[in-house]
Amino acid sequence: MALRELKIELELRCSSDDTVTQQTLLFSPIPETVADIKQRIEQELSIPKSCQSLFLPAGADDALLDTESVASLYVRSGDAVRVAYLDKADIVQIRSAVERSLRPVRRLLQANSSLEKARKILKRRDSDALLASCQSALHELSYKSLLPWGASRTEANRRYMLQEGVVDLVMDIYAILLPLPWDWRGHSLQNLEICCLTFLWNFSETRNARQLVVGKGGFDMMLKSLMHQSSEEFLEKYVMHDIFDVAVGCLSNICELECCQAPMSKNTPALQRLLHFALHGPSVNLFTKMLIANLFFRLSHGRDTHESLVEKSILEKLLRFASDSTNVLIRYILGLTYARLILFSRDSLDQESLQQMIEFMKQFLLQLKPTTVTQLEERYQYNWITMRPFVDAFYSYGVETAKLSNSRLHKSQPSETCTEESTLPSVPVSSLATSVSIAYLLFALKVETGRTINTELLVRQDLLEYVTMLDWGLDRGWMTQCVQLQEQVTKVCDKLPVPRLSQIARAKLARSAKEYSGQITS
Repeated sequence: MALRELKIELELRCSSDDTVTQQTLLFSPIPETVADIKQRIEQELSIPKSCQSLFLPAGADDALLDTESVASLYVRSGDAVRVAYLDKADIVQIRSAVERSLRPVRRLLQANSSLEKARKILKRRDSDALLASCQSALHELSYKSLLPWGASRTEANRRYMLQEGVVDLVMDIYAILLPLPWDWRGHSLQNLEICCLTFLWNFSETRNARQLVVGKGGFDMMLKSLMHQSSEEFLEKYVMHDIFDVAVGCLSNICELECCQAPMSKNTPALQRLLHFALHGPSVNLFTKMLIANLFFRLSHGRDTHESLVEKSILEKLLRFASDSTNVLIRYILGLTYARLILFSRDSLDQESLQQMIEFMKQFLLQLKPTTVTQLEERYQYNWITMRPFVDAFYSYGVETAKLSNSRLHKSQPSETCTEESTLPSVPVSSLATSVSIAYLLFALKVETGRTINTELLVRQDLLEYVTMLDWGLDRGWMTQCVQLQEQVTKVCDKLPVPRLSQIARAKLARSAKEYSGQITS
């Protein structure tokens, strides 16, 4: 007689905290596929299907496929199934937000997407209440389900949102709003766009999340939000700073992806607007200015972006932005931008700008310790998806010519500061620029590897071998600084890996051939 119900003993293993719990589920009728079992676990235990891996028997090495039929697995009542999962998610809250607010608002806006109709719905009390509910729902998702970054529950929520199409819903609402003139929307629709952007900003913690948003047209949409204009007579101009803030945050994230750096750098009006707000926007908060600095640093990651960054009207404002700022993180990040521009595009810089960059970096190194900057990054929850820009510049063409025979950088210093006034080399400006840039980047690597999360990222991206080779081929004056950095890294990694022959060859080629400058990874 065929079974009409099936009892499964679940061995639940959470990878985020290594806890193991037991749970019994009774299925009636018997599930047809593994996907059906996952669906029931999601309903009962708030573990998203996308976070589950099922193993039968419990000690098996290979996870079951969603499409496998339960009958073909010969599951008997009382059998144990191991469920490996990342974490539980806020499933009830997310579902409620979707069904109560996001879907109804998308339907409302799709039916009233023209300007004339959109203005009419703002006069209806029921529509206004629904829009307010949607703003509240997006706020909850953004700040309660998608923060803090780095938490396993946040990642589980992100996966569940992807699984249930929440990102598509938000992008659809955002896309309908964008063509509507900013001044004539009313506060409800203005704030709704801000809420959509805030959601996308907080959602885009990881490289995969950012690539997903870009793949759905997010980059171009965020640029349009950045460029919104408002007439002076409208009170909505005060909301302009809010939309600008979140657009900058989104673009700063997205532009860490290589595919966005060149198009962003070639958008001169956008760059000018960013620098205008950084220099002349009294209502622009400090955090937004930090994000603008981050954005320009991320644009310096690509070689094909430097032509735009060293253009006179942009570079002059960038130099002024740095010199006017007293914030340590803004100065630190812009100094990194200078170092990359010098090491990869020194020939494109005029002497006056080059001298300003050198002096700026020298003063920063004299005044601060790496640990101070590390602590500030932790306070502001800086999150990099790649450590390559902190490493590849050491393998740029010409760095081997940076001689420090007239400096004392190689001598042990009692302080953590990267240099002292007496240690600065007395050499021609071009060589001095290279030397100071190397010193600055060594300082930066000490800053970044002061956080375990960044050292682990170096390991995952196969960059740690290049830290091993930092001083290979450099002037002996850099030895002490390189050794200090390597010792700091080994506090997390136990020991530095031995570089592979292919990595050694790639490093040598990057330093000796201009066309391969900085190309240390395939």
